Amino acid sequence: TVDRFDVDATGFENLAWRERRRVLGDWLLRLRRPAGVMAFSDVHGRMLTEAARDRGIEIPGEIAVISCERDDLTALVSVPALSSIESNAEEVGFAAARQLDLILRGGLIPSEIKFVPPKGVVARQSTDILAIDDAQLRHVCDFIRDNAYRPIGVEDVVEHVGMSRRSLERRLRGALGVSPSELIRRRRIETATRLIFDTDLSLTEIAIQSGFSSAQAMTRAFRAEYGRSPGEFRRDRMFEV
Repeated sequence: TVDRFDVDATGFENLAWRERRRVLGDWLLRLRRPAGVMAFSDVHGRMLTEAARDRGIEIPGEIAVISCERDDLTALVSVPALSSIESNAEEVGFAAARQLDLILRGGLIPSEIKFVPPKGVVARQSTDILAIDDAQLRHVCDFIRDNAYRPIGVEDVVEHVGMSRRSLERRLRGALGVSPSELIRRRRIETATRLIFDTDLSLTEIAIQSGFSSAQAMTRAFRAEYGRSPGEFRRDRMFEV
């Protein structure tokens, strides 16, 4: 089924930020889950993730979110980071200029709308759903998700699931395209990102609670994943009221 959030009926554009989150949260609770939501922009996408968090709805486990814009700063400071459809704005501009030139030269206005396809999707955590048929691999992913905040390593995963390290590496990379250590790092980054925006804890304390060995290790992981440090994320926090 397809549902649509009615902006006009709710008077959405005239509401304050927190009230918008409340209204969106009410709507999200009514959706049949699991579900996917496409937002008009990264700003609206971030608002959706905050509304979901307010209501205890897991993103992307219960509702996956993707936005129709690519504003990297807004997308990356969202928790979790937003997946975005990258529009081909440059080609839209060129197409409009060509059409205007044709009209100015006396040409006819075309009756059909010209559609310019997007460049593609910038995939991030808000759509990172683990759709895995392999029950043993699902067990692996669940264990990592539930324990990544602890000082665990690949050997702990191997011991817990009763699988050889070589088999684990091969099967996980075949299913998700990542190694066990990379998946552990991603889950730690997700936890750290949430703590950065939801708490006033120091970066050292956040690193410890997220499973990193140190604040320096967390910084290296953030730079590898996002090209930004945890401190830069905290300074660039936007749209809070």
